[in-house]
Amino acid sequence: MKNIFSPKLYLQGLRKVRTLGIAMAIVMIALNAWLPLMHINDGNMWVQTVEAGEFAPFGMLILIFAPLLVYNMFSYLNERKSSDFFHSLPQKRICVYTSFMVAIFTWIVSVLLVSTAVNSILWSVAKNYTVSVSTVVLTTLGFLILAFVMAGFMALAMMLTGTTVANFLVFLLFFLFIRAFGLFFLYGLEEIAPMFNPMHSWLKIFDWDFFLPIALFARIEDSMSTEASFGNTLLLLYWLLVGAVLFVSSGFAYCLRKSESATKSAPNKIMQNIYRIGVTFPFLMLGAFLLIAEKDSHLYLLCFVVAFLVWIIFELLTTKKIKNVLRSLPLFLIPVLLAGGYVASLHGTKGLIYATTPKSDDIESVKINLHRRTSHFTIVNDGIMENSFIDAVLAATEITDQETIKLVLEAIEDTKESEDWTWEQRVQNGYTYSSTVTVRLYSGRKVTYNLRTCLDLYTEFQNTEDIRETILNNAFSNKDIKRIYVSGFDDVKRAELWETLQKDFEALSDEEKIKYLKMIKAYDPNLNIEVSGIFEGVSFTQVYYLYPEYTPETIRLWRQFYENGTKRTLEDLRWLQDMISKYEKEDVSFVYMEILDYLSAEKLRLYTQDMDVIRDFLLSVSADAHLTDYQNAKNIYQMIVSVEQQDKEAQKTDDIVRTLLLTFSDEDLRMYEEILAHYAK
Repeated sequence: MKNIFSPKLYLQGLRKVRTLGIAMAIVMIALNAWLPLMHINDGNMWVQTVEAGEFAPFGMLILIFAPLLVYNMFSYLNERKSSDFFHSLPQKRICVYTSFMVAIFTWIVSVLLVSTAVNSILWSVAKNYTVSVSTVVLTTLGFLILAFVMAGFMALAMMLTGTTVANFLVFLLFFLFIRAFGLFFLYGLEEIAPMFNPMHSWLKIFDWDFFLPIALFARIEDSMSTEASFGNTLLLLYWLLVGAVLFVSSGFAYCLRKSESATKSAPNKIMQNIYRIGVTFPFLMLGAFLLIAEKDSHLYLLCFVVAFLVWIIFELLTTKKIKNVLRSLPLFLIPVLLAGGYVASLHGTKGLIYATTPKSDDIESVKINLHRRTSHFTIVNDGIMENSFIDAVLAATEITDQETIKLVLEAIEDTKESEDWTWEQRVQNGYTYSSTVTVRLYSGRKVTYNLRTCLDLYTEFQNTEDIRETILNNAFSNKDIKRIYVSGFDDVKRAELWETLQKDFEALSDEEKIKYLKMIKAYDPNLNIEVSGIFEGVSFTQVYYLYPEYTPETIRLWRQFYENGTKRTLEDLRWLQDMISKYEKEDVSFVYMEILDYLSAEKLRLYTQDMDVIRDFLLSVSADAHLTDYQNAKNIYQMIVSVEQQDKEAQKTDDIVRTLLLTFSDEDLRMYEEILAHYAK
């Protein structure tokens, strides 16, 4: 054990980086404590779960601190005397390396654990906030793996270079080169072979979404769920493996490193050439990609010029000798030839893909993927797109029907034929449908294609017997439903409405059922039942609009519930009107929102729905000169229009509600009840 770890060296390592370690602790703990402290007295009426993006977001600073700690620890490798001293220690090289690395990670792990612990405690103390255990565990694990990888990149860079400038330039090269190469290959292949979908192959590991720092930044920026950003087991295992490879490689390099490498940008000329080519090659790849993608543009020439300048600047920064720059210029031909090899590899891969497209005898089943067909998605929950029920069935079902397989093969040939067509040519030939289809071969292999064709495969897949039967048998299955929502009603009424809708659906013929499920245009947008669930592992959210010809009993029950809730709503509105009038002399918009905070979320949804009904009604009566009984309604509508014209930036719903409530007399409230009754009929 003492041959690979030394307690004395470990303690010395802790002291060696203590200044930076303390600075890291102060910055990360303080910033992660600041965010929950800003919300500690929010006073929400209902408990909120802290979103993934709000929990310890400043843990991302480990992206900077981890490589800095490694640099601080091993900076002696850049000085000849210090390097000679540490290389002369009686302990074996691997013992020095592991002892110092353990010291670095003692600082990193300690600061991350304290930082996330303080953050979770403060969020728990904040009024009506809660943090899930999975958020705490997965967030901490994600940042630890990120630190592991970033420290590994810097460690390898320092073992293979001997100056500070070279340390950081080669660190960036190691950190970004493989990602840049993979991305350019990925995007280049999509450009010249658009039929092939690399996101359904192993090549997806090169996409930005599989790049851990970007994945964590996306978590913070978009406040995605922790499970979506950190719970990706494949992502975490992949980067954990990358980190392990980096540490083994850097340990091996440290053991072989010569003390004479200090003050040298590279241990030898071969490595210097590799670094120079590696730094320059991505710019030439970008130029080659632009040459393929933007044939009418000359931006690729700019990339070649930039690559040449980078070649010169890198040599000047690392060796500081002009003669070395002049000697290296002929070698610039190497990355140019490699860029040509990049283009050749793209065309070679395209030829292989197109030459191996399957025949009908090779295909066992086909399945349509819906992530690109946004027109068939239902938008719910602040713009998040989820599958409809039919989409979920399609996404979960592999079709073996031979006629459908023939259509897919025809679409593949259409896509090959139209590959070089302009959009105008595709429209002229009717090739306006795009679909993503996964083909399963009898060999067990799956291949995904992006297809451009004149065939509406989405509709064709729906019309297969297997899909129709699956839809009809499972559309209203309670085992698939996880949530039922109807605005303005409690869970008991929602369940009763859902049960009635099931009975209405069962009374329809098979053709009527299919037609009803495909309807997306609302008879009345207020008359709907929204359900969410999971079908065969695919989540969906479906809004069922209520139509008199298809769901008469459900509409009758909905209106009955709505009429019964009107009196309670009027009482609440009178109370709210009194409260707003009482505080009218103060900052009304602030007081109004403060009052709304005391209302339940259910009542707020009810008010919003009521105001939409009133506004639609006022709009119709204000334009009808024959409706003389609704003069008050017309006056209120003119007031609403006036408010909107005065403040177009304001939230219209809030302004309309406040305007209506402040102007409602007893007469107006009776009119309001009349309007609700009118719409309930």
